[in-house]
Amino acid sequence: NRPPAPGGDDAAPAGPAQEARAARAPKRPREGDDGALPPDLESLLAAAPERKANVCARLGLEATQQGLGRIGGRLAGHIGENKYVAGRAQDGRSKCHSATCRRNIEAGEWRIGKRPPSVRHGTSPKTKWYHIDCVFASFQRTCKKSKTITDVADLEGFEIMEPADQTRVRGLVARHNAERATRNRVFNRPP
Repeated sequence: NRPPAPGGDDAAPAGPAQEARAARAPKRPREGDDGALPPDLESLLAAAPERKANVCARLGLEATQQGLGRIGGRLAGHIGENKYVAGRAQDGRSKCHSATCRRNIEAGEWRIGKRPPSVRHGTSPKTKWYHIDCVFASFQRTCKKSKTITDVADLEGFEIMEPADQTRVRGLVARHNAERATRNRVFNRPP
């Protein structure tokens, strides 16, 4: 006769495989956890940039990808802004991250990269590359608080672009600003 398993009379004894699976299983939200930000989050985020990397730990969550995923949506707009960089594709391997494109970016073609904020690193170490037209098209699907390219100064590497490409980007920025102003007027209209 063996002693009863912790889960009840019918439960099989927990072995290393079951314990590992339980450790990887997503934790259920605690009672009363409505997804709201902790009240002291603003003070945590106002801390020095080097402390932002420890936000996960200070909120009492594990500093794993799963733990960061739990708070990622709740921290959107609080941990920093998107950074944008312009550059030439060095080879034909990079793909456009636009939901409507997903085509390869040809070698030597100008592209715009987005580096979103990261809880761990401040700015994501990975760059999501877009065709120039595709990045501005993707701005139509962003929320109001998301940082977009509203001035050529927001685009790192703009000054090394060729004059024809600079003119093209200036036109896209102007069109984006006009669309954004129109969208804000429509949504801010009194009832």
